[in-house]
Amino acid sequence: MIQDRDLLLYAGGAAFQKYGTFTRRVTTIDRLGEDLVETCTRAGVATGVSRAGYVHSVAANTPRVVWLDLDGDGVRETCSVLVEDARTNTILQSEDASTTWTTTNVTVNTNAVKAPSGATTADQIVEDASASVRHRIRQALTITGGETCLAVCWFRYVDRPWVYLELNDGAGSPVDAARVFFNVQTGVVGSTDFEGAGSVNAQGIEEWVIDGVTWYRVWASMIVNPADTSVAMCCGLADADLSWEYAGDGASSVYWWGAQLERVGSDTAARPSSYIPTTTSTVTRSVDQLSVPWPWSAGTPVQVYAKFRELQAPNWDTTYSRIWQVGGGENVSNFSLYRRVGQDDYQARHKPTTAVFSTVSTLAPSYADTIETLTRLTAAGTVTLEAAKNDGASIVGATSAALDAVAYANQTLAIGAAYGTNSVGMMALVALIVARPSHTLADFRALLP
Repeated sequence: MIQDRDLLLYAGGAAFQKYGTFTRRVTTIDRLGEDLVETCTRAGVATGVSRAGYVHSVAANTPRVVWLDLDGDGVRETCSVLVEDARTNTILQSEDASTTWTTTNVTVNTNAVKAPSGATTADQIVEDASASVRHRIRQALTITGGETCLAVCWFRYVDRPWVYLELNDGAGSPVDAARVFFNVQTGVVGSTDFEGAGSVNAQGIEEWVIDGVTWYRVWASMIVNPADTSVAMCCGLADADLSWEYAGDGASSVYWWGAQLERVGSDTAARPSSYIPTTTSTVTRSVDQLSVPWPWSAGTPVQVYAKFRELQAPNWDTTYSRIWQVGGGENVSNFSLYRRVGQDDYQARHKPTTAVFSTVSTLAPSYADTIETLTRLTAAGTVTLEAAKNDGASIVGATSAALDAVAYANQTLAIGAAYGTNSVGMMALVALIVARPSHTLADFRALLP
């Protein structure tokens, strides 16, 4: 059991849920408690998710609260704080299929029902009675040839269960295309299909139950062709899995909202980020930067517990990505936790001058897994990392060699930090707790709401 006298910092979504602030402001003055106030920097508005599941705007320089359903029962019981890298929604009119979008054998009833935002801005896409044709909306855009694009939107079942996302070469009858099918009645990912050089890296479907109504946010990571720079994103209806050319009945439909296309370059492991609404122009959501003064002037020994939903895929991306870091940069003294580039693992580092490491390499995390890490830095200057996923048994990495124990006094604890060539650790942070030793993973779990 962790006593209050050993607790140095309590931050993240759990702090919001228990105390109403990002950091717990009950730490005593002799532990610099009066200074434990977070700094959040993000230029521009972004989006969060309420406990009821509604997508809402969050002002600039404000932590983004996102409520999660971690146990799969349809109830968002866990508060988290979203940390994401900068992304751009290249699609225009993300909530209005009657403008910019081209309709093919469908009609659009605008503002038909309440959207995941709570506003009545979701459109109804109704197929016509044409036979052996595609029933869809499409929007042309310009990309860099061969880059990965993440196509995303929300669908709600009316009476047409199957839908698809497609990225093609922009032609009416494309030579190069990639598409993924989804059943928005049952919440199942269907098959993938290709034409020419089109390919699919990954795909997924996420259930959103809002006031008893089920929406599905579907996404696909796709590549058209290295030579194609003029492409089109399509959101279509299907009468079965892999059946996108069919005879419409003139009445069947789905509800549609929140289209998004994120260009992520060569990062085939990237996953979709939070919703970025657009109207007449593309919109870029800036990076989230969160930090708080490091609360332990004595430096060591210390333990740092982190719980978060993983928002990146295995093998991560093209750079190391930080979960948290004490210290001011990549090549200076620091104490940190990060994902290693090209690996399916997490690594803790203690670097007073040179560096020592502890790695958990057999956890096999995936996108949307719930991850817990416990990093122990001893007075002798050794570091040990323990990690678990989805409330399972933990794995303990090898303890590092000993180096000088550095007192990281007057330093900053950066969350999801990007230093030098490292990227932001994209995650939904449930808790970040700093304590004096010695405590177990179970002890830290007992502190959560």
